[in-house]
Amino acid sequence: MQSKTIYGKNFEEQVTQEIRIVSHCKGGKVGLQCMNHLVAQVMAIQEAEKPEEVKDMFMRVCGYLKCCIDAEFIDKESAEEVMDLVCKLAASEEARLIMKGMKGE
Repeated sequence: MQSKTIYGKNFEEQVTQEIRIVSHCKGGKVGLQCMNHLVAQVMAIQEAEKPEEVKDMFMRVCGYLKCCIDAEFIDKESAEEVMDLVCKLAASEEARLIMKGMKGE
């Protein structure tokens, strides 16, 4: 997994962070479509409105990733990196939504 942080003009404010996972996949066009769908599912976690939705989306990603491994669309090493990223993202989003609920927003 490679990570790159992008800062604004003053180098004190983080604008965004880019994370890349170089995966070794098979499956041609179908495998590529499945990987694109997996990425879309991971990104959708950030759009959850309730902590329960984060958990549901996390479980959906886990199941889909397992199917991709079984179909050999992604190798196990790459899948482990994806799961590490998804775990961190889900935990972060769940904490954010809990804090948002505590503040009454």
